[in-house]
Amino acid sequence: MTRTQLPVFHIGANKAGSTTLQQALFARHPGILSLAKPQPNADAEKAVDAIVAACDKRRAGGDWDANNVRALWRRAIVDADGRVPVYSHEELIRYHLYSPPDGDRLARAVTAMAGPVRVVIVIRHQVRLIESLYIHKANSSNYLGADDWLSSESENFAYAYRFCEIAEAWMRVVGNENVGVFLFEELAADSAAFARRLCAFLGVDAEIAVQLLANQHQNIRKSARTQAYAKLRAAFLPEISFGKALPPPLRRVWRSYLERGHRAKIDLPPNWLSKITKYYSADNRRLAERFQLPLQSYGYPM
Repeated sequence: MTRTQLPVFHIGANKAGSTTLQQALFARHPGILSLAKPQPNADAEKAVDAIVAACDKRRAGGDWDANNVRALWRRAIVDADGRVPVYSHEELIRYHLYSPPDGDRLARAVTAMAGPVRVVIVIRHQVRLIESLYIHKANSSNYLGADDWLSSESENFAYAYRFCEIAEAWMRVVGNENVGVFLFEELAADSAAFARRLCAFLGVDAEIAVQLLANQHQNIRKSARTQAYAKLRAAFLPEISFGKALPPPLRRVWRSYLERGHRAKIDLPPNWLSKITKYYSADNRRLAERFQLPLQSYGYPM
């Protein structure tokens, strides 16, 4: 198996174009065997779920049946027929899979399952990512203001995106040449250039990818109306869903109304903005140098 035929794990990040890549590129490119989102392969999903459960520091962890997991993985890729297997799931970047003292554990488990692999990480300006994640999460009866939301799970919501640390954890196991870091900002600004750079790493036809990614934007940000409704409902009617109380035709009209209009915006509280910027600056400087990335030109905390 050549390097460009090695399986690829796209691990996110959250709110960094994952849904667009999964639906528009990985699932549709003839040179790629998509194993996860949007239509997961059952064997691949079972195999990865088993090793993720063992690596998750929030749980008791424990051993996993290596022989069974390897067999599941082999079944998942048996029909690759020259295509590059790609397993894409943004939850594979979560902090609880890399937390000390053993930050390499997920990378070791994946290679124990699949053998040599390559890893794709699509990163995003951490403040913009956290703002987008907040808007995505704060749209239900459990609405929280930004300060309360960040405080509720700060390790998960505020401090989970030291991308250089994560990339280095994989590099120590799979090798520097098998880890690719790409910018969400480049995907948003010039999808064709992004597609060519990504496909050079994947080893698949870039011009097909250029066409597949043209004018694609999946999982768009929630509307300002949806955000305002969530805040109002949480304050006054937290146990009542107005939409569910309506008959189906009116429910569709109500949902359509909420989803139209300007996209929601949020400014992080100044105290959080200061802490988040300071937390990521050194890691971003190291990432920019190591991967020759123009992070400063995109305003990343440096």
